[in-house]
Amino acid sequence: MDVGQPEKVVDMPDILGYARVSTNEQDLAGQIQARKIALVSLEEKIDTTSAAGELVFHVFGAIAQFERRLIAERTRDGVAAARAEGRRPGRPKFDPEKLRAAVSLIRGGMPPARAARHVGLGRSTLYRELALMPAAPTRVA
Repeated sequence: MDVGQPEKVVDMPDILGYARVSTNEQDLAGQIQARKIALVSLEEKIDTTSAAGELVFHVFGAIAQFERRLIAERTRDGVAAARAEGRRPGRPKFDPEKLRAAVSLIRGGMPPARAARHVGLGRSTLYRELALMPAAPTRVA
């Protein structure tokens, strides 16, 4: 590919930000080259129309990939350590007993949002579960 004469030049405010969220920098670079597009980063002063700019783009992509892998490894290690200590990481299991208590409070006249907060359920969880019930309780005014 002749990067000296790109057909299109795309100004990006932050290539590093894109590289951090892009899961496949190599695929992105291949698509850019195939379409004869040059990237110019306004923040990092990277211009892929030059050989040096293309090299820096690839190096930054490799660093971003390295950061993603480090985060994944640390997350796995943290979950494993929590499990080894007997903790269960992740979202707590839904407790039907809390739902029954909230329904009872609602039938007693308490607003659903307050009932959810009182029993320790999320408001949206309570409303979702109420909608799934055959005869959803309504607040008596």
